[in-house]
Amino acid sequence: MRIPEPVAVAESLICPALSAYLFCDKLNFVSSSENFRYLGSLFRVAIEKMKYVHIQWMHELPDAPTDVYAELDDDRMEIRKIEVFRDESVGYALLGLATDSTSLRPSPVPYVSQLNQDPKAMARDIEWHEFDDLWDKLVKPKL
Repeated sequence: MRIPEPVAVAESLICPALSAYLFCDKLNFVSSSENFRYLGSLFRVAIEKMKYVHIQWMHELPDAPTDVYAELDDDRMEIRKIEVFRDESVGYALLGLATDSTSLRPSPVPYVSQLNQDPKAMARDIEWHEFDDLWDKLVKPKL
């Protein structure tokens, strides 16, 4: 069986970790250094295409999140989202799965510079590992 080029596969990824898992399962990968190198290239290309943002909202609203973390695709559409509320509860969303309080935006997320024009917002770009660490800590135990 010919394995597709990493770039071609990565361009179709929705969520790098989930897609790579499904891709490996479909090909019935076995542990080998060649397969792990191939997977590493898949993740590297996929992660390079994704953007990650953290928005801290300064407000007193009990039902609105104080912190929003989002994984964005090339078009700045949300792929995964984590919302942390004042009472430390957590909402999350990803394609096809969400908590009652959280959903993916139907429109692109503005750039950090645009978000920071709102005096109640403090936004910054973050690295993929910061988002993934939070996802693993706050969301994975609930899945």
